[in-house]
Amino acid sequence: MNNNSKYILIIDDEALALSYLKDTIEEVIKKFSLFLNYQIECTTNQSEFWKLLEEKLPIIIFLDIQMPKKSGLDIAKEIRIKSKLLGYNSEHFPLIVFTTAYENYGYQAFQVNAIDYVLKPIDEKKIESVFIKIANTYGSLLEQNSEYIFINSSGIDIKIPLYEVLYFKADMKYIAVVTDKKEFLINDTLLNLEKKYPKFVKIHRSYLINPTYISRFYRKDNYLYVILKNHSIHLPVSRRQKFEIEKKIDYKTILNN
Repeated sequence: MNNNSKYILIIDDEALALSYLKDTIEEVIKKFSLFLNYQIECTTNQSEFWKLLEEKLPIIIFLDIQMPKKSGLDIAKEIRIKSKLLGYNSEHFPLIVFTTAYENYGYQAFQVNAIDYVLKPIDEKKIESVFIKIANTYGSLLEQNSEYIFINSSGIDIKIPLYEVLYFKADMKYIAVVTDKKEFLINDTLLNLEKKYPKFVKIHRSYLINPTYISRFYRKDNYLYVILKNHSIHLPVSRRQKFEIEKKIDYKTILNN
């Protein structure tokens, strides 16, 4: 993300509907500690929407479906295609919520991985239901998204969002911090990192991984491995860690024999 702020972005071509939705969201998110630091940006203009999207990288987007020029469905498809180019480093983001006066868009919304679909007229109860769903389904990921790890690289301090870290690897006297784009070395211990970042899962004496990126576990030659989503990375899993892994994730549901 570009800064410490987290954003919700709204687009609706009707100014009154947009204003009401913004006010309603503002009231609803006050009820959730998870969303207290979120800022809301909104627009009726599609060109401005794309500008705000690129500048703010909103975590949550409310898209009106029926609009002149491109529909909300078309915009959502484009966002999914461009998400990595825009700067999103997780397949989960942005979380897209459609708003519409019509009931017959459910299948299309599902096709672009929208997390919810709100029928107009919108009220506080409907919006609260959306944020309850987001908190219950994506709460741990959103909390992780607000954390950072600070690294000194060649004398320059770098702040990396924790959700970008695929895994930590113990490498001799140092720890390798592995992200999708680069690998950094820090002077720390895996034990200390495990205490700092309890949502990460220790799979081996040398590896602490981000469970968000777990695709599946598999066995080969009586050894267990894990594959990371969207990466050709296979990491060893220690039998000793099996019990600890089961405490944090139900790995049996993604174990491929």
